[in-house]
Amino acid sequence: MPLAAEWLTTIQLLKRRRRHGNQERSQSRPRPPGVMVSNALYNSARRGFLDGSIDWDSDDIRVVLLSEEYVFSQLHENLDEVLVGARVATSSALAGKTTDAGIADADDVVFPAVAGDEVVAIIIYQHTGDEFSSRLIAYIDSVALGFPLTPNGSDVRLRWSNGDSKIFRL
Repeated sequence: MPLAAEWLTTIQLLKRRRRHGNQERSQSRPRPPGVMVSNALYNSARRGFLDGSIDWDSDDIRVVLLSEEYVFSQLHENLDEVLVGARVATSSALAGKTTDAGIADADDVVFPAVAGDEVVAIIIYQHTGDEFSSRLIAYIDSVALGFPLTPNGSDVRLRWSNGDSKIFRL
């Protein structure tokens, strides 16, 4: 089965990394679906930025707070592929978006009165009003954003980095 072969290859790479002090990187093979990843742009978003179907400045871009129920996969393209049960809260449209030097930035986001499962990551997506065409842009599970966090019914403020990469860099 192809998926089993991919997992076996991943296990072999992990064993090899342990033996070599985690210095090897698997850049020649894509990550198998469901493998934990930290801060990634979805392939469909890269395609969208290149073909012009995603315009960071003018499109309605939103953020979803995610529980651990969501498992990242580069194969995911649209919001309908993110389980509703994994979505803790969704923002309104991002404001103050900029793209200077290929770096995506926006004003910080406030999610009002958030309750529910522990938040472990976010997805940034292009909102079209239809989950089947709302393209996933980025997956971020950075501790710098305060993850994991346990909602308690109060507002959650998502503060973007003021460093060189801001939200993400193309």
